[in-house]
Amino acid sequence: MQNRIKNGMLLNILSETKMNMTKESDILKSLLSICPHQRCTEDLRQIQEHLKKNSSFEHLPNEVQLQLCQIVIYQEYEAKSVIIKKGHWPMECYLVLSGKLAAISSLTAENSKSEILSEFEEGDFVGETCLLTNTHRPTTIVCKSDAELLMISKKDFDCILSDTIQEQFQGICNFLRDLPIFSSWPKEKIDFLVHCSLLRHYRAGTLVCENLDSNNLIIIRTGRCFVLAQIRESISTKSALATVKSAPTSFSKKCHSVPQITSFASLSPQSSVTSSARYGIELNSLEQGKIFGLVEKMKKPSDLHFRLISEGAECILIPTKIFLMEAPIISQEMAVELVNSYPSKGTIREHLIKKQAWNNYKAKVVTQQIKRNARIMSS
Repeated sequence: MQNRIKNGMLLNILSETKMNMTKESDILKSLLSICPHQRCTEDLRQIQEHLKKNSSFEHLPNEVQLQLCQIVIYQEYEAKSVIIKKGHWPMECYLVLSGKLAAISSLTAENSKSEILSEFEEGDFVGETCLLTNTHRPTTIVCKSDAELLMISKKDFDCILSDTIQEQFQGICNFLRDLPIFSSWPKEKIDFLVHCSLLRHYRAGTLVCENLDSNNLIIIRTGRCFVLAQIRESISTKSALATVKSAPTSFSKKCHSVPQITSFASLSPQSSVTSSARYGIELNSLEQGKIFGLVEKMKKPSDLHFRLISEGAECILIPTKIFLMEAPIISQEMAVELVNSYPSKGTIREHLIKKQAWNNYKAKVVTQQIKRNARIMSS
């Protein structure tokens, strides 16, 4: 009954959240349906409040936000629609409100040989760099799903956004040049890399990416993220206690020269019955200038499921294929040196067994001491 009640409450919460999001989306659509130059001050204030939930819009200066609210045009697209065509002259850029888009190497989405170079999602600007550099579109942008976009014309971009985007573009270029792995890159290659990259803001507790699904290298620009390894294991308490007869030491850095495992999922003492559970293990903390993704892309895929979780961070996402295609030999050698930075699945499994054995041993000692104290008190 408790489970049914909990499930019912969860379903109601999810339904209510979805309903509220749909309601807010309808209100925003209604406001944006007003002709841009007929939007009054109250309309602009309401549009701004709704758009502040969009991460890229949220980080723009307040004056720029209000100017965009005056001129943006709301557009809806179905899956597989072409938004931008490779080789065309740029006339607009877009801000993604919902849905997913992809940059492909071919002219059309129907081409079976088209290669996905990067992906866009809610909060991403699309096509703004070409307006800034006044160059032809290097890729075709198609909708992977139904999408809602805000269109900004070239004229409005030049008046409102160009200075902000130019400052952001130069900031990322300078930041990458200061990193050792990009120090040997010529200026034009750095510019092209930034042209193809994305800047995203992640609130604390947000999933940035998973190694199994990501096609990007993630570089921490500001803030901090941590790498979480997920492992599903069946651990028998008896076998664990038999494995470790004395108090185990902490995880050794001598194996693979890896960072120490810093935290564990709770491993509660259990009976001798073998249990199967999913453990979340924090392997490393990544701060400014650190890169996530090289371990999974430069050599054979890892047998572990890695997740990158934000603790409040601004990240640069660089398509792995473009990095590998453009990187000079020195950068590739440095990238290879950065792999093997995490322990193997076997090493983690061994450490989990030791950790659980230690927890069980502590629980046993504490229980014995409590009983001993109780006997002394009663005497």
